[in-house]
Amino acid sequence: MTTSRTPLLRKKWPLLALVLAAILALILVIWQLQTSPETNDAYVYADTIDVVPEVSGRIVEMPIRDNQRVKKGDLLFRIDPRPYQAMLDDAKARLTTLDAQIMLTQRTIKAQEYNAQSVAAAVERARALVKQTTSTRIRLEPLVPQGFASQEDLDQARTAEKAARAELEATLLQAKQASAAVTGVDAMVAQRAGVLAQIALAELHLEFTEVRAPFNGVVVALKTTVGQYASALKPVFTLLDDDRWYVIANFRETDLNNVRPGVAARITVMTNHNRTFNGVVDSVGSGVLPEGGSVIEGLPLIQKSINWVHVSQRFPVKIAVSDPDPELFRMGASASAVLQPAYENGPLAHELAAPFYARVKGQDEVTKKQYLDMNMWLPGDILLKADKMCMAHSLELRVPFLDKKVLEFAETVPVDYRIQGTDTKIVMRHAANKTLPDEWANRPKKGFPVPIRYWLREEKYYNIVKEYFTSDYAAVFFKPDALMKLLDDHFHERANNQRKIWTVFTFLVWYKRFFVDEK
Repeated sequence: MTTSRTPLLRKKWPLLALVLAAILALILVIWQLQTSPETNDAYVYADTIDVVPEVSGRIVEMPIRDNQRVKKGDLLFRIDPRPYQAMLDDAKARLTTLDAQIMLTQRTIKAQEYNAQSVAAAVERARALVKQTTSTRIRLEPLVPQGFASQEDLDQARTAEKAARAELEATLLQAKQASAAVTGVDAMVAQRAGVLAQIALAELHLEFTEVRAPFNGVVVALKTTVGQYASALKPVFTLLDDDRWYVIANFRETDLNNVRPGVAARITVMTNHNRTFNGVVDSVGSGVLPEGGSVIEGLPLIQKSINWVHVSQRFPVKIAVSDPDPELFRMGASASAVLQPAYENGPLAHELAAPFYARVKGQDEVTKKQYLDMNMWLPGDILLKADKMCMAHSLELRVPFLDKKVLEFAETVPVDYRIQGTDTKIVMRHAANKTLPDEWANRPKKGFPVPIRYWLREEKYYNIVKEYFTSDYAAVFFKPDALMKLLDDHFHERANNQRKIWTVFTFLVWYKRFFVDEK
């Protein structure tokens, strides 16, 4: 029975290897889907502004066309500057006239200032005279009843007082007139400040007749030309910022547990699935418009794909693209996104191996590596695959070298009897030389290999793998250019990449079968 089964096993080994690789790929995909959410419900987005003139007028120059790329500072269009130039010239002329008036007025004021000074002195004299005459009257009034002064003297004092007061009022009036003449230039100076403000505004309006690009971008939605009247604060066209590109990806709410700003992302666009782009999550949507709920202005509306069952809501995730290609990125283009939070925070290889190495601290390097293999590679790979493949074909598997007593003995074997340079299994070969022919005792180590290396160098199988490596779904997970380099280098015998190629290939075969073909 054993003899009959041996040729059968040899025939089935390629199939077994394929199934084995598919199982590993399945584990990989399930892990990736759990830790790296992806979506095809995404589109390309860029910031835009409405190009709005600050002044009204007829467009006299427009050197741009629709969908044209422009650089920061390039002229977009020019509004007829003549009305605003005329306003500026008028304001400057009024300033010149006002400056001449101020100069003449200042000369007149110089003379008026001297007059004002003399009038001020006359006022002081008049006040002194009023004070003197009033004092004389007050002094004479009690003396008249006593006969020490005559009524005539009192009347003269009263008359002198009235005359002094009249003169004081006249001099004060002259002083007000002189002061008004001196301060008359202040109004013209204030008027000059107003004219200067009008000049500054006219210069600004004249500058606004030239509308230039505030950043590098693309002109879109251009529906006007030279001769069209442009109104202030009314958009003429839209300018798209093509220096910064984003992808708005709608993810299920169940996929957003570990998604936050800074998480790495991989982007593909439908215009070219063979290229992938790197990105970083910029922000995660905090709300969407609920179906059937009250309208909240500004919230995005995302349609659910199924209406008759309860499905998870989707929330927009804004991803900043690190290396966009302006030739491929277009506003609103379909895209795919894969988030990679686990890749950034997962344990490193030495972190996984450290606990096992700690148990054999102080041992030689060969013992340390063998201990690591026995605790990680054997139970997680070699024994697992052998057990599953044998059970799948109703075979009973025995591993005699894993017998406890054999292992206990193996632990006592010195390193020199385990490996010497490139020679391995030294103690076993010595024992085998006693009972087995030399061609068996000293033959090189061999497992159960599948000739993948040679298959991949045949044009037939090369083309099959190439079809998968350059597919749209491959670009979701890998960089097609890098995959093709691995394949080409192996095909032309520049390198031996069989393991890497076979792993990726079996994964893509499985993914196409269950995720692409059955959509």
